[in-house]
Amino acid sequence: MDWKTDAEYMYFTEKLNISEIAGKVGRSRKAVSNLLKALPGYQQEKQRRADESLRARQDYKREWDRTSRVRKQPVGLLSIALLKRQHEIDVNVLSHERF
Repeated sequence: MDWKTDAEYMYFTEKLNISEIAGKVGRSRKAVSNLLKALPGYQQEKQRRADESLRARQDYKREWDRTSRVRKQPVGLLSIALLKRQHEIDVNVLSHERF
């Protein structure tokens, strides 16, 4: 078979990337890229791969957030009251020092 036909098959059917195809058919990445750009359906496949990559990245980030981030404990009413009181004291102290 012709390397061009092989490259087209590998890209559209086997879903290999350009570097992998270039290594298998014995051509440069640029030659394979130029060939694929001239084929119908290349832009759609490229966009599909980009969308798939974006979804995979979003899923990874979501999973990382779920497993790696420290979850804050819910603040109780007593903690809120203490925080408000401390804030009022701090405001008074800072306001008093200005004058």
